[in-house]
Amino acid sequence: MAAEEARPTAGAIRANIHKAILASQYHGYIADELVAEGLAYSQSASPRLQELRKMGLIVRTGRMRPTRTGKNAYVHVAVEFYVVPPEAD
Repeated sequence: MAAEEARPTAGAIRANIHKAILASQYHGYIADELVAEGLAYSQSASPRLQELRKMGLIVRTGRMRPTRTGKNAYVHVAVEFYVVPPEAD
């Protein structure tokens, strides 16, 4: 029971993720990086990112980076650091 009480709430995880993404500025984060750095559990990273997007605090960019397994994942940045990519001709 003590382990359950020590587990951070979704709100606390979301706040920590938002703080890290803000601090990363233009570099941003992929979900797998948040897990690797201990900012979220593997089952909670994507839902927290989705909540932050719905809240208008972060943006999923068109940029991608590889995960630890080699798959590509979208980079998320704080809205303050989002740069709209130029239109392709």
